[in-house]
Amino acid sequence: MTKIKYLEELLKKDQFQVEFSNVNCALTVCIYTLTSRKVYIVHIERLMKASKSVTELLIKYQKKEKLLSFYLWIRNILVTEFNKDTAGIGLKIYCSFEVVSLEEKINTICKKTAKNKVVPFFNKLIHT
Repeated sequence: MTKIKYLEELLKKDQFQVEFSNVNCALTVCIYTLTSRKVYIVHIERLMKASKSVTELLIKYQKKEKLLSFYLWIRNILVTEFNKDTAGIGLKIYCSFEVVSLEEKINTICKKTAKNKVVPFFNKLIHT
């Protein structure tokens, strides 16, 4: 690898890290909000907006493995919020809607990267 190629790769990694730090700050604030108070739909909306920024960045830099892990992580957060005793019916419906959307994206990534050899299995969320 030539010095120019090496420097270009190094610069690209640095750009990713800087951009990731910026979007990660917004995501961190959203996650903190979920852990520190009663959660309402607006908090989940903010989380999804922040996660969209992270998703766009991971797609931009072609980080498919990280994107899959990120989707699974966000899905887990949504399922946790759905299952909380304090979650109202509106919050449960909104979380289940976002979970279904994420599951479609997860399935698509699994099909593309594993050539249909990996199929994720998800338990359905049940409103109580």
